[in-house]
Amino acid sequence: MASLTDDNEAGGNLDKRNIWLIGAGHTRIEDMFDKSVWREFDKRMFQVFGKSIHCVDDLYFNVIRENRIGERITFKDEEVLNYLQDLHSMMGELYVITDYCYEHDHGPFMVCSKELERFVNTFKTVFREPFYSTDIIIVSFEQKLIWVFFHEGMCWVSKG
Repeated sequence: MASLTDDNEAGGNLDKRNIWLIGAGHTRIEDMFDKSVWREFDKRMFQVFGKSIHCVDDLYFNVIRENRIGERITFKDEEVLNYLQDLHSMMGELYVITDYCYEHDHGPFMVCSKELERFVNTFKTVFREPFYSTDIIIVSFEQKLIWVFFHEGMCWVSKG
């Protein structure tokens, strides 16, 4: 899979025109708002997990590990990522869904697990809003795992 930016190895910043999305590497800004991206993702979710993402609560199934952190007003983006990574290792292609995806009718972000920390740390600069605001969903079709950080101060990983 290609990296998040054309010049990642040179230490370049994440550029929203170059975020890779589900299926193929859509690099044009127009592709980022394509409804077919959500349809493709939903279809794959159903094939692998037998579920669609209509409500985060629906993703609480076959839970293999969870952490009840407690409800707080704010969490730092990197703190949320650390809680999720502590549940289970993340490998390969990950499909990341943030509030940005819903609020801007944007499909899931496809991010290589090795680039996930950089993606989270630069999210606010690129998209002008924090990575975490209410719920975060990260899906690995390869591992058949779904990580969820729920706004009520808990996180879990479900196995398909």
